[in-house]
Amino acid sequence: MKKVFVVVLACLLFLGSSNVGFAADEATEKKPLQKINTTEYKVNDDVFELITWKDEHGSKVYTVPTKVKNKLAVAEYVNNIIEKENNKEKILPLGVTYPWTRNISGSSTDSRINWKISGYNEVAYFYPITENTMVVQAGLISTHYTGPGNPDQIVVSYSYTFKGLGISLSYPPELTKEETKISWTSRPVLNEWYVATDSLRAEAGSRVHMDGVEIETSSDVYKGSYIYRPRVSEYISWTER
Repeated sequence: MKKVFVVVLACLLFLGSSNVGFAADEATEKKPLQKINTTEYKVNDDVFELITWKDEHGSKVYTVPTKVKNKLAVAEYVNNIIEKENNKEKILPLGVTYPWTRNISGSSTDSRINWKISGYNEVAYFYPITENTMVVQAGLISTHYTGPGNPDQIVVSYSYTFKGLGISLSYPPELTKEETKISWTSRPVLNEWYVATDSLRAEAGSRVHMDGVEIETSSDVYKGSYIYRPRVSEYISWTER
C-alpha cells in the first residue's frame, strides 16, 4: 500500500511540474509590444503623438495615446500618414490578372473600424496544369473609440476565408491557418483610443475550382462593463472582372 502511494504521489508531482512548465512557455510567448518610434503631429488645434510598435512576429501596430478634441479628424489624418509610409508599389505578375480594391468601414456604439485593402485574381496560363490564383495584398486596418476618454483596451482581428476546391494557401508566419481560413488577432492594446495595423498578404491557388474569398475585420473595444464590436466583411468573387 505504501509503494502504491509513493507511485501516485510521484505521478502527481510529475504532472504538476509539467503543467507549470507549460504555463511558463505560454507566458514567454505573450511578449509585450516593442516600441519602434514616436512622432508628433498637429491637426487644427490638436497636437498628438503617433507611436509605432511591433509584436514578436514583426507585425506593426500604431496607436495615438494623446487625448484630442476631434478624434475623427485625427484618425483620418493618421490613416493617411500610415498609408503614405506603407505605400510601396505592388507588382502584379505577368499573367492575366484582374485587380480589385476595397475601402470598407463599419461602426458600433462609440466605435468605428475601416479597412483599405486590394488584391487581384490571376488566371493560370496552363490551367489546370498550373493554378488559378487569388491574392489579397497588404492593407491597412484602423479602429477608434469615438466616446469620451479612452477605452480600457482594444483587440483587432482580421481573416481571409478562401472558397473553392483543392485550395492551396501561401501566407506569412505571422498569420494562422484553419482549413482555408487565414487569420490574425492582435495583442490587447491598453488605454488607447486609436489603433491601426497592417493586414498582411496571403494567396490561394487551385487547379480544380476557385470560387472567391471572404475578407473580414473587427475590433473588440472594452469600456467598463461594455464591449463594442465594429465589424465589416465582404465577399470577393473569383469571377470579378
